[in-house]
Amino acid sequence: MLKTYTIYLRDGREPPRFEPALCRNDVEALRRARELLALHPECQAVEVFFGETRLFHVEGDSKA
Repeated sequence: MLKTYTIYLRDGREPPRFEPALCRNDVEALRRARELLALHPECQAVEVFFGETRLFHVEGDSKA
């Protein structure tokens, strides 16, 4: 069963951009967050939420 996660792209803008992600589990959501971070080098970090609960905060590469 797929669950809907919210991935926030932290690039210094307020409010932050976000993207919904349909994933089977938390591991898949984390993988998707890392993919988005790689696709958006302007982002300093991404955060993954399930409902109102923050599950992950992933920092970007500071060289980007």
